Amino acid sequence: MPICNYGVRWAWERSGWGRTSLRGKLVNFADQIGIYLLYHKDTCVYVGRACRGEGTIGSRLYAHKRSPDKVWDSFTWFGFRNVGDDGELELALESVRSYEDDIRDMEAVLIYLLSPEHNLRAGDHRHLVHHEQLETDPL
Repeated sequence: MPICNYGVRWAWERSGWGRTSLRGKLVNFADQIGIYLLYHKDTCVYVGRACRGEGTIGSRLYAHKRSPDKVWDSFTWFGFRNVGDDGELELALESVRSYEDDIRDMEAVLIYLLSPEHNLRAGDHRHLVHHEQLETDPL
């Protein structure tokens, strides 16, 4: 899985989302793609993704913050774009198609594991096959 960087439990009010220091350079992660989790107090309330055609993590966070349906105060994110020596995100957004299935699968797994209250579906993972356990006699 090509996760390059991440931030854990960033407070929305203090984050100035996206701006952080790396090797003395200011980095803006708002254009990052990947997975994000929204928290209200200590509970994960939503898992989302940002990949080609769906916006960036920054634009998705701003959209969620404007939504009156979702109350959250912090977020965790996992990004697929590396930071170059100049402090800029590498890998053009147009070339991330190869990561889209990884991003969707990771979102689906996190939704299944965490069952956040604001996720109405388990993500897009039509290529995965679900198997039910068979009832058998104990050995």
